Amino acid sequence: MGKMWFYIGLLSFSTVVTILNARAREKRMEARFQAKAKRKKSKKRKSTHHRKSSK
Repeated sequence: MGKMWFYIGLLSFSTVVTILNARAREKRMEARFQAKAKRKKSKKRKSTHHRKSSK
């Protein structure tokens, strides 16, 4: 019984770790995507500013 519970604990722990890692990865990917979007937006803003100044 003791060994069985030990293995069950290991399995549950590993699953929790994998779930946490997946969530962390998703958050990182979202942060990267948001950063890229912000960069694109900032570039667009800069281009509009340049157009206004040229006009």
